[in-house]
Amino acid sequence: MGKTIKIGNRLVGAESCLVIAEAGVNHNGDPILAKKLIEIAAESGADVVKFQKRTIDLVYTQEELDAPRESPWGKTNRDQKAGLEFSIQQYIELKQYATDKKLDFIVSCWDLNALHEVEQHLDVKYHKIPSALLTNKAFLEAINATGKPVIISTGMSNKDQIHAVDRIALHEEVIALIHGGESFGYYCVWCESSGTVTCDDCDGDGCDNCDDNCEVKCDECDGP
Repeated sequence: MGKTIKIGNRLVGAESCLVIAEAGVNHNGDPILAKKLIEIAAESGADVVKFQKRTIDLVYTQEELDAPRESPWGKTNRDQKAGLEFSIQQYIELKQYATDKKLDFIVSCWDLNALHEVEQHLDVKYHKIPSALLTNKAFLEAINATGKPVIISTGMSNKDQIHAVDRIALHEEVIALIHGGESFGYYCVWCESSGTVTCDDCDGDGCDNCDDNCEVKCDECDGP
């Protein structure tokens, strides 16, 4: 029997999983569409709906923001990026809407300012770290300082980058979402962002690249 841990109000382990509906920025800056995504997530049986938040002037360079880009929001990258961002007040409303649908609501933050805003105003139950920020020490330390469970996405990361997280000594309530990476001493769960995980992804003892600390096994395999 694998380890079971509590994430928010839900138990996650070898016999249960946490299904996260990735709303991201697919709302196109429209709160009505965002609520529709929440409704679909609830109707589909998801446990969590996840959005994203960025402070665009911190995440992108001035040159990148000024670059031309035709979009429904304008003619530059800045117009497009700004058009996809919700205010904290809008997120407060969306969180309540998700809560009414019995969904956990989380926001994947892409910079410290966004993290501070989310912590101050939304009181999410746990955090998810984007794989692009996996080696951002200041960001990981700030996430760790919240004392909340952390989900780590490793989809764009190599093994060295994943092990770098271990050296920052995140607190014990950490789930590593493994996608082509390996476990680093915490509880690890397989995540496949581009499709369904099949038995080909597993050697019978868990994901191919996980070490002995990986306690979640592929249900389709004959491993323990």
